[in-house]
Amino acid sequence: MDIFSLDLGNKQIKLKSSKAEYQCH
Repeated sequence: MDIFSLDLGNKQIKLKSSKAEYQCH
C-alpha cells in the first residue's frame, strides 16, 4: 500500500511540475 501511494504522489508531483513549466513558458 505504501508503494502505491508513493507512486501516486510521484505522478501528482510530475503533473504539477509539468503544469508549472507550461505556465512559465
